[in-house]
Amino acid sequence: MVHLTIVDGVVPEYLAAARKNFDAEYAAEFERNCRALYDQMARIALEPQWARFHDFGAGRVPEFLAELAKKSS
Repeated sequence: MVHLTIVDGVVPEYLAAARKNFDAEYAAEFERNCRALYDQMARIALEPQWARFHDFGAGRVPEFLAELAKKSS
């Protein structure tokens, strides 16, 4: 399921993600520019209906990945 929410201003998660990639000075400039540019943003949240876990460390590689590995070697 997908949830769409319109947020006034800048979505906080967007700025938090940007801060991980920039030094403090550039992150502050980026935030100022974003706040000046965007009146609103959309937050898109995905809620998975199912998930699969592949334990590669235990040697359980899905067949399609094993075939890809064979082709590349």
